[in-house]
Amino acid sequence: MYDELFEKRGLSLDRLRALVEVADAGGIAKAVGNDPVRQSQYSRQLKELDQFFGVELTCRKGRSLTLTAAGQDLAVAVRSAFTSLCDVRNKLIDAPITVTVGAGEALLHWILTDVTGSLLSELPKVVISLVNRKTNVVVDAISERSMDFGLVRSSAVPKALHSRKVGHIDYRLFVPLSLMPKQREEAPALLLTKLPLAMLEGKGEYTQGIQNIAHSLQAPLNIALVCTTLPQICSAVRSGAYAGVLPTLATPELPNDRFAAYDMSSLKALRRPLSLCWHPRLFVVRDGTEKLAEAFGDAITSRLRDGVYE
Repeated sequence: MYDELFEKRGLSLDRLRALVEVADAGGIAKAVGNDPVRQSQYSRQLKELDQFFGVELTCRKGRSLTLTAAGQDLAVAVRSAFTSLCDVRNKLIDAPITVTVGAGEALLHWILTDVTGSLLSELPKVVISLVNRKTNVVVDAISERSMDFGLVRSSAVPKALHSRKVGHIDYRLFVPLSLMPKQREEAPALLLTKLPLAMLEGKGEYTQGIQNIAHSLQAPLNIALVCTTLPQICSAVRSGAYAGVLPTLATPELPNDRFAAYDMSSLKALRRPLSLCWHPRLFVVRDGTEKLAEAFGDAITSRLRDGVYE
């Protein structure tokens, strides 16, 4: 069945490892740094793989060699093979397998770090590695088989991946009581334009959605602090110096004896359906991952359902 792989020389684990490392790094120079000896070694190993497979696996990009589309396709297959070999080895020596799960910082903070504990008794031989990555990076990593699962917004999951919808995130405006104006009947939306506001950097859906609310009020936002993650905004609000728009999951961190929380109809535009996604071949090459996907999906759905605070 595999005889054709051994009919000529040139295939080895070391050469395949070099291919994957170059694919992961984005080029030979990035994979080996400024080491000319290793650069020469990797170039030679990839050229030998070219000869073995009979196709160009590398191309020159600027001053470095990177992988062609064929090289990238081969790297995906090699990652799967390496992962399967590692899993078999770990099983034989009764060692746990490591499963990587990627998501943004907010989803890691308010969902994934909570739900993993509930899986320990069900999956005693699994080490879950949580990875903080942007949505597009998570999707690309799963497609390239360098990550097992991702928790991302449902609209970002491509048709080539398998997924399970697990719920959605809604948002509230949180205001420290110490910042509240004396006239409490002030419309919550107006607080966005009057109080010092902590906001996310960039022009993503979150930022644009809040900017749209201000535009409808014909008043600019009073942005006083720019953050890179929602948990940072939560910390800023908790300091008592800023107001902020946060997921309802943040409610326990901002108790009502110190903070007011507003469910504004205009914030419904920020609702984000979430999906757990994975590569269609994951269950084939990694034993136990189908059970893990089911357990993970159930735990995340439960967390999101329980996190809808009234």
